[in-house]
Amino acid sequence: MRMKRVIASASDYTDVSLRSLYRHGKLQGGQSRVSLVCILTTLIIVTNVIWLGFSLYSPTAVASYFTVSPPINDLPRSFQKELWTRKKGISSSLMPKPPGSPASPSSSSTSLVGLSVCDGCDQDLADRLNSRFHFHILNLDRRRDRLACVQKHFYKYGIYTTRLPGVDAAGLDPAQSTLLPQQLKDWLKSDKGQKGHVGCMYGHLQFLLKSAERERRCVRLPEQGGPVRTQPGSTKSVSVSFQNKMTGEAQAYWVDEYGAEHFEGSIPPKSIRTFESVLLHAWRVKVGRLVITEFKLMPDYSSNVYEMSDDMTSAKVELYNCEVDGTEVYTDDRVNILFEDDVVLQKNFGERLVWLFEELDKYAASWKASEGAKSHPASSLKRDDGWDVMLLNWYCNNGHWKACNNNGGVKPIVTSPFTLEEKDAYDYASNLDGISLTEVKFFMSGGGYAVSPSGAERILLTFPCDNYARGGECSPAVDYHYSALIDGPAKLRVFGAAPPIVLMPDMSGVPPMDIGVPPREKTLGCGGEYVSDTHVEGRYSMHAPKRIDMEMEAFKRHHASKQGGGQKGGRFVALHRYSTWADAHSTCLRLREDPHLDKIGVDVSEITSPNLATITSEEENTAAKELAEKTCGHVTSNLNGWDLCAWTGLNDVKKEGQFEWVDGSISSYRNFYDGEPNNQNDEDYVGACWYLRGKWADFGATFELPCILCEIEPPSSGK
Repeated sequence: MRMKRVIASASDYTDVSLRSLYRHGKLQGGQSRVSLVCILTTLIIVTNVIWLGFSLYSPTAVASYFTVSPPINDLPRSFQKELWTRKKGISSSLMPKPPGSPASPSSSSTSLVGLSVCDGCDQDLADRLNSRFHFHILNLDRRRDRLACVQKHFYKYGIYTTRLPGVDAAGLDPAQSTLLPQQLKDWLKSDKGQKGHVGCMYGHLQFLLKSAERERRCVRLPEQGGPVRTQPGSTKSVSVSFQNKMTGEAQAYWVDEYGAEHFEGSIPPKSIRTFESVLLHAWRVKVGRLVITEFKLMPDYSSNVYEMSDDMTSAKVELYNCEVDGTEVYTDDRVNILFEDDVVLQKNFGERLVWLFEELDKYAASWKASEGAKSHPASSLKRDDGWDVMLLNWYCNNGHWKACNNNGGVKPIVTSPFTLEEKDAYDYASNLDGISLTEVKFFMSGGGYAVSPSGAERILLTFPCDNYARGGECSPAVDYHYSALIDGPAKLRVFGAAPPIVLMPDMSGVPPMDIGVPPREKTLGCGGEYVSDTHVEGRYSMHAPKRIDMEMEAFKRHHASKQGGGQKGGRFVALHRYSTWADAHSTCLRLREDPHLDKIGVDVSEITSPNLATITSEEENTAAKELAEKTCGHVTSNLNGWDLCAWTGLNDVKKEGQFEWVDGSISSYRNFYDGEPNNQNDEDYVGACWYLRGKWADFGATFELPCILCEIEPPSSGK
């Protein structure tokens, strides 16, 4: 592929392929350009191949880096129909069911309409929970009955949750996964009943990808009323027009009633795009991971985000990038917690969750300041929080009790006595006197746990599992994989609540710590007999594994580039960062905040006017080319060398063909490669390419280059 993003349409892929072939022809020197006949033939072949591939894979693809919710067209047909009818405000019971689709669950079991949040609960506690934690529920599309049931359970405590779409084992081919070692793939061939664990693994990886980087926002998180999400019930249509005032592309998402994002489309820079919506529906706009704006279309409401027409049939929204404009950027510092959709919250769950994290923060801060942390085998790796995983639900089973004995020497860090209510709730743990925070050396269950950003990053970097190389084992079960990392190279610091404050079906106990087995009736919160989805293959596949494989590849590439640092040369700084032009511009503007400046050899006092680089002469261009190659020359090309370039500040966003420097310089120096700029597929941004001996080429808004050229001071002339 030409760039590290999923191509959104067959025509996009055709443009990429043609340009790659065209440029490849130019790079051969002695060969003539690709003929028109060859190009047309290639167009026909590629279009048909991609059309076939996309019909088998997905009509719409992931539009931005680290997006964990799939496009609506990736969902099963029955669920697509349900979502579209909700968006249009039409009752699903009035819509015809797709041929061969299963009967939809009754609306009473799958809808949150009319359900009160925090009906009689402690509102102050609910506000503390929602402001401190971000609660996610992992849920398969075919088990929306579970989603509605467990979400109502959370609503009783005033807790808002966000749905993460699970990855169904149906149609899943482990042999195609890039995140499983070959030995594990061979084992799965002989024991196909374990394939469900692979789907579960992919679901948890979505959560880790979301948790590995704190979300940046141009708008504050709501202090009350929970996160922005659709409120079902309205039928009044509203056209929403987004006017993109930015120099980069933005992505628009519809946010459903369960808090899940659904990609609706991209909004090109300096343009307007309109989407059909419904009153009371919620929208979120992003640039990559940066939330530009979010809102719910409200009647009779004066909003500072959108302008509603008097007849409430249309709304207009202007989009600005706060990082580029220099306005305040907010960071979502909430702790991410994942729950599977079969959990039961124990008595006083909210109070105990707050208490556990207060104690965990104290203990982690003490550990980080200790000599033990400095001498820890993994101290050279990022560990900003002092903890990696916090288990709210954990246990051991008959097959792993030997490994569970690793917990035998663990002593509680701190204990809080049971209340009278809790003594009854935890009667199966009669040997314990209260709730404890403890370190954990082995566990089963991923039913409920929190992860820190540094912990998520450390876990993600262990896929695919390489334990075989050290004489160990690998497992597609995420809990076993996590446990193997506690004493493995990652040295995960895992903590847990003892006894667990979250239950799930079919739990066993933890014998070394005297945590007994909860009675079965206490673990079936939604009633009825429990059936595990891990070993059940449904009839649908969301095609998410391929998408997550690509997101993991992007994550690892971005992680490697962040570790790559940079180089200083004259008034330029080159950074090894895969990024779009808009992200590169933001990076340069915030250069003073870069944590690696000392490694680069730049003092903050030297940075007088940070921006993307302006190149004013042949001498500066040679210096910039050599600096970029020295910094990023080790990367490999995905496009015959045409992507071995560094972003500069030159662009023609304002008017096609009239290039100008983003810092306002008036330098007329240009050094384009033969045939460039050609504005193929609306390319407005210029990179200097060391592979082309310092010549320049233009690229599109979503193209990612591996290198950024920043200037720490403006050019001495040309202003």
